[in-house]
Amino acid sequence: MIRSVVIAFVFVPLCAASAGAQAVEAGAASEVVSSASAERAVSADLATVTLRFSRTGLTPSAAGRALALKADSIRAALAVLGIPRDSVVNGSRWYWWRGRVELVETEGRREDVYQTDANGNRHLVRQIVHRDTSYRMHEQLEVRIRDVSRVGRVIDAALAVGITDIGEVAFSATNTEAAQREAIRMATERARARAEVIAAAGGGRLGRTLRLSTEGGGEAVRHVPYLGLTTLSAQEAGPGTGATVVVAPVLKVTATVHGRWVFVQTP
Repeated sequence: MIRSVVIAFVFVPLCAASAGAQAVEAGAASEVVSSASAERAVSADLATVTLRFSRTGLTPSAAGRALALKADSIRAALAVLGIPRDSVVNGSRWYWWRGRVELVETEGRREDVYQTDANGNRHLVRQIVHRDTSYRMHEQLEVRIRDVSRVGRVIDAALAVGITDIGEVAFSATNTEAAQREAIRMATERARARAEVIAAAGGGRLGRTLRLSTEGGGEAVRHVPYLGLTTLSAQEAGPGTGATVVVAPVLKVTATVHGRWVFVQTP
C-alpha cells in the first residue's frame, strides 16, 4: 500500500465580510484554507505493445498482400499464447496512412551506349542506368494483453516471427473506482485535520465548511484523479531460459482535495 501526502495551508483574513456572512456564524472573521493529496496503489490489468513492420513488392498490391500475410502470421503466433485476434488491432492512425505506402527506387541494370567511328572502332559514349521501382508498405499492430504476466512471452513471440521494431510497453488499470473514492476520502480527512491544527494554533476553531473540491478554484469536480506510471523494468529470466520477463509497474491513483472553513476565534 502506498500512502503519501502533499499539504499546503493558507490562513486568509477576510477584509470585508458582509453582514449576511457575519450572521452565519458569530465571530467568523477569517478563513482557514488547506489542501492535501493522497495516493492509492492499483494493479495493472492491461498492457499494450506496438509492433511495427513493413513488406516490399514490385506493385502496391503485391506489397499489400505480403503485409497482410505477415500480419496474419503475427496474429496466429499470438493466438497460441491465448491472445485473441480481436486484441491485435491495427494501430495506424488517419494522419499516418498518407505515408503507409512508400515508393522505393534503387539502382538497377546499367546499359552502355557505344558509337562507331569512321574506322569501325566503337567508343563508349555514355551509360544509362535503368532504375528499379518497388513499393514498401508499413503497418503497426497494437497488441492488448489482458493478462500482464504474458507480456514477456508476447515480445518473444514477436521476435520469433521477425519483428524487431517493438514499441514501449504501456500498462494501465481499467478499474480504479474504489481506489479513486478512497484517495479522495483520505485527502479530505487530511485536509480537514491540518486545518484544525492551524485553527487551534491561531487561537480558535473551525466553523462550518465553506467549500470542498478536487480543484483549486473550488468548482465542481470535472475529472477523476489521474493514473501515474511509476516504474517499468525488463530483465532476462535467468541463465539458459532465454525468456524475457517484463515486470508490471506500480500504478497510483492520486487525489488532491482543497477545502475552506470558517475560522472562529475562541473567546
